[in-house]
Amino acid sequence: MNKEGNSAESKIDFNAIIGNILRYGVTLSSVLVVASMAFIFAGHASRDLPNSVSQLIQTNYGRPTVDFDKFVSGILSLNPMYILQLGFLILLATPIMRVGASIVLFAFEKDKAYVLVTTFVLIVLLFSIFVVGPIEAR
Repeated sequence: MNKEGNSAESKIDFNAIIGNILRYGVTLSSVLVVASMAFIFAGHASRDLPNSVSQLIQTNYGRPTVDFDKFVSGILSLNPMYILQLGFLILLATPIMRVGASIVLFAFEKDKAYVLVTTFVLIVLLFSIFVVGPIEAR
């Protein structure tokens, strides 16, 4: 029993969970990016790659470049370009997962003010990705 009369085993350390979300998300993303880059430099990349970064920017700037069906089939076929995109997607999703986990943490602590503020932050993040991003891509 701790000083407050609660058993130490029943208390969940949400800060450790949030830390693990960040740690494992970045680690998994890094492994996928490094592995896919190794395959690309080894010559296992798709033939339809742009010749330069400026060509890539000119052809795809502001437009979504991933078709979900192609994305899944590319990952399943171990295409290094799609694995690279998966690594970046996981890297982008990691802080969003952290904000979501923070909402759960604050809800368990019954801290309504922080739940509201953190929910607002999550809404702004998702709004900027799914609403503002596509509008800007036009």
